[in-house]
Amino acid sequence: MIKKLQYREFIIRLCLVIASFALCLGFIEYSIPYFFPVNIKTLEYKKIKLSNWERWELKPNQRITSYKGIKLSTNKHGCRDINFDHILTKKDPRPLLLITGDSFVQGAAVDDKDTIAQNIRRSLKSYKVISCGQSGYNTFDTLSFYRYKLNKFNPDTILHVFFVNDLECEQTCPSGELPHDLKKLQINHGRVVTFLAKKTNIGRLFFFYYDSYINKNFYIKKMQYLFSKNNNGYQAHFDSLNKLKTTLTKDKISLKVVIFPALVAFDNYPFKDSHKKFISDCKRLGIECFDPTEFFIKSGKKARELHANIMDTHGNQEAYYIFSEFIQKKVLSKSEI
Repeated sequence: MIKKLQYREFIIRLCLVIASFALCLGFIEYSIPYFFPVNIKTLEYKKIKLSNWERWELKPNQRITSYKGIKLSTNKHGCRDINFDHILTKKDPRPLLLITGDSFVQGAAVDDKDTIAQNIRRSLKSYKVISCGQSGYNTFDTLSFYRYKLNKFNPDTILHVFFVNDLECEQTCPSGELPHDLKKLQINHGRVVTFLAKKTNIGRLFFFYYDSYINKNFYIKKMQYLFSKNNNGYQAHFDSLNKLKTTLTKDKISLKVVIFPALVAFDNYPFKDSHKKFISDCKRLGIECFDPTEFFIKSGKKARELHANIMDTHGNQEAYYIFSEFIQKKVLSKSEI
């Protein structure tokens, strides 16, 4: 009889523990969206379809307030920048600088006031500054976008911002397949984990941070591969960069290229040699290229605190400030790097 009562008490307590655990999970599940929203408002895009190029661009005249009150807007040209018509039409002897590139130039997850263009514009007085970066654009896309739209702005200098994923093969080279030894490093999460990540808030949050930190080795190895000669995208990038330089030279426009560094492990930066190789190959083509990595390192504590999550740097406001400062002091002035 005593054993039956003890067993019954054990079952009741077990059920209470399970129920309490389930209630806690339920509370966490429904609380997460208040701190990490699922459906974050983002800017909308429209398709561009030309004979040899199919991509997208931001829709013009958008005004939205996104996560944590971040204001995102586009001008009538579909650029993530102020309405710069007055800059284009005003009689001003200063040279016009046009900043191009991908989501970092667009400022995909920072407020309008914190984009690279706005940071530079606030303190740089020797140039008129406009910007028209588009998320996901590589060098081939920037060349095509220049022919499609950017040439109408008649810039004196184009500052093209490069990030390592611009070297990934898409429509610029025959195959984007990763090599087998690199694929082995990629973690296969399985159907259950993938399902939970897609269908639950807890799974989504766990998957994001797990993939960001545990999968760090794959991320670093992949980036090193993208900089290597074995990656078809590397040569395709320089083919496009050379064509961009040739096109701009005919239009009497100067070109400067700046690497946006991967914001990870500045104390022992794993891509130093890759950056040197990139700069060397730029010089071989007669293109001015700049690497701000040392500038980030010398910025001290700020640089080490930059990267809260290696898989998403777009909301890293401090990184934009440091990068913009580098452009002002080292790229658009005569001081040495």
